[in-house]
Amino acid sequence: MSWMQTIPTIIAGLLVLFLPGALLARTMGARGLTLWSASAPLTVSIASVGAILLQILNFRWSVVSMVLITLIFTAAAAGLRVLWLRHTSGSWPRPEVGRLPGVLRSAAYLLALGIPAAIISVRFTRIFGGPEHISQTYDNVFHLNALRVIADSGRASSLTLASLDASSNRLSFYPAAWHDVVALVVDASGTSIPLAVNVTNIIIAAVVWPLSAMFLVSTLTGRRPAPMMVTGALAAGFSSFPYLMVDFGVLYPTLLAIALLPFCLGAVVELLGIGRDRRASTILYVGLLGVASIGLTLAHPSTTMTLIAFAVAPLLVWFAKRSIHVRGQEHRIRKTLIASASVLAYGAVAWLLWTKVRPSEAASFWPPITTLPRAIGEALTSAPQSRDLPWLIFALTIVGIVVLCVQRRLWILGCFLISLGFYAVVAGYPAGPTRSFWTGVWYNDAYRLAALLPITALVISAIGGSWLIESSLRGAQRLLAPAKRPALRAISFAISALLVLTAAALAQGRSISTEQAKAAQSYSSTDASPLLSSDEEALLRRIEQHIPAGSVVVGNPWTGASLVYAYSGRDAMLPAISSSPSPSERVILSRLKAVAKDPEVCEMIARENSYYVLDFGPKEVHQGKHYPALTSLAGTPGLRRLDSQGAAGLYEVAACR
Repeated sequence: MSWMQTIPTIIAGLLVLFLPGALLARTMGARGLTLWSASAPLTVSIASVGAILLQILNFRWSVVSMVLITLIFTAAAAGLRVLWLRHTSGSWPRPEVGRLPGVLRSAAYLLALGIPAAIISVRFTRIFGGPEHISQTYDNVFHLNALRVIADSGRASSLTLASLDASSNRLSFYPAAWHDVVALVVDASGTSIPLAVNVTNIIIAAVVWPLSAMFLVSTLTGRRPAPMMVTGALAAGFSSFPYLMVDFGVLYPTLLAIALLPFCLGAVVELLGIGRDRRASTILYVGLLGVASIGLTLAHPSTTMTLIAFAVAPLLVWFAKRSIHVRGQEHRIRKTLIASASVLAYGAVAWLLWTKVRPSEAASFWPPITTLPRAIGEALTSAPQSRDLPWLIFALTIVGIVVLCVQRRLWILGCFLISLGFYAVVAGYPAGPTRSFWTGVWYNDAYRLAALLPITALVISAIGGSWLIESSLRGAQRLLAPAKRPALRAISFAISALLVLTAAALAQGRSISTEQAKAAQSYSSTDASPLLSSDEEALLRRIEQHIPAGSVVVGNPWTGASLVYAYSGRDAMLPAISSSPSPSERVILSRLKAVAKDPEVCEMIARENSYYVLDFGPKEVHQGKHYPALTSLAGTPGLRRLDSQGAAGLYEVAACR
């Protein structure tokens, strides 16, 4: 399959990710950039909450059910909006827009989104290689099999997905928003799970992320075209996001969550009234933030904790404005008391969540990777984990810091310092209780916190770049002609576009190319692929010819054998690498080679209905050594080979028939 053949799936993915949220956001009163940047976050919330509710009500998760749940949520939003407007006799005014004529403004916004969409899409396709290539990494066994669970059973609730057991209602939480969305793409397009995964991730990285970042930048600059275009030009220039998220882990849910984060942070800023969208209704951002934060949490709770941490900076700025910039002693005291109570309440809730909403210490085992001074330098220069320094972004970051200090836009600098501090601690501070307190929320994992650095660094560098462009153009306008001449505006736009395109090209430096090449190794489908070789994948694609539906296939998940479920729908005994075998499964996994002379093995095989075995050899992801009884099965008494390709083999346990 070629990438051109994926266009129908891309269209289906765009509709799935944006249409439901756009309908809800428009009903709530959002327009313009707010509407489009809110669409994906709201879609994720509708999908993740809808999947939970529909499973409770015993309805299948599908495109049809997504349409119904979207209409219900939209009708509820419309009703609440009508009640609010009747109560207040007010209106929800249009957000602020730029000053360029309509055609030029539209062109500027298309350019702002088109640049990162094109660059990131091309780089992702080169990372993936083929449209249906899979990530050869540890976590991907769970992700692909979870999508098959949803496709087969229609059960997509975050409350039960972790068990990968379609028949169980046992509480086993896993944030399933990403899986819910990808499952809709599979259902809408009728495509394969691997293709839907890759297409959805491209849309998240190439469209959702830039739009979300543009909204956050607009809280500082308004909707002026130059900052939007610079944001788009630089959004594809950070190696640690979005590219790292399709390389390490693989962290697909975190990719989605971080892409949504800038919008949620921007909504916090606008809700507090310290942004530039002066004419927008506060209640609009209450609604948008309230809905979007649910989807953010069900994409990945650690990113919600990031939002809570980042929100401290704008909250303190809001507190200062409420306490200081108020006329009248009595009025100031009352405002200060209310603001103080709000900050204390926020702090108490944040402290409670910070100490409770985190993975176990056993799961947070990642060690520091460098020294503390070096980690600070890496965070400041947007070159975490010893990556090549992106000189243009670093230079624009310095300019942006100066501009923001002069303009006293300090909350984003506070967020930047918070992000820098988290990365410095996780990457360079000695392992121990102090480090775990600050970064245990993210598993003490430097990769996850490296991916958060671009959130604030992009905003600051975009401020720096747009200030340079706008200052230069203002100077040229004063020298050449009156600033209001339409021809001069067109010329200014053309020059700005040229500068932005140049910046986009310069931002694609060695750090991006290096990360792309490294990530591409994880998707390479060869005989030596670490999780699933090309021979093993070919065997899995025709396995339905040999195994009847309802059968359980024995295989070592560390070798990729458990992906038999994702590829064929035939159940895997251990559906994820982290799956724990039951006592009867342990007998099979440890004593299979003795099946011809050990009656207990046949007894357990009959109990589990597991008469088929995959032998994918001893090679395991992460170079592990597990289940030696499942390797070198050729010639084993009691086993009959049904199919093979290269060293990969499918066997039937004939001794137990």
